[in-house]
Amino acid sequence: MRLPNWLSRAPKSDPPAAFLGRWKRVRADQPDGDAGVTMEFTADGRLHYIIDTGTSEQVMLLTYHIDGNELVTDQPSRSRIERTRFVFETPDILLLDFEGERTWFERISLAGGA
Repeated sequence: MRLPNWLSRAPKSDPPAAFLGRWKRVRADQPDGDAGVTMEFTADGRLHYIIDTGTSEQVMLLTYHIDGNELVTDQPSRSRIERTRFVFETPDILLLDFEGERTWFERISLAGGA
C-alpha cells in the first residue's frame, strides 16, 4: 500500500531503547472486560499487541515509530495510522494517552527476554 505523500515524508526516528521489550497493562481510565493486555516492542519497528479475553488471545501485528511525543502505529493488514501520546512516568512505567483515554503499562521484560 502506498503511503500518502505527507506521511512518507514525515520524519521518523529509530525505535528508542526505552520502548523495547514487553509491557503489561496495569491500569486504565476506562476498564474493560479483558483479562489483560500486553505489548511487545521490537528493535525492527514491530509491535505485537495481545489482548487476553480470558478464553482466547487476540494478537494484532503492528508496525510503529516515534514522532516527537507520539507513538505512531499501523496495522498493515488493515492500514490505519493511529497516533497516541506517551510519557514515561518512570523507566518501567509507560503512560499512553489515546484521544484522552489513558492507559498505564509496566515493563515486564526487556528486549530479548532479559
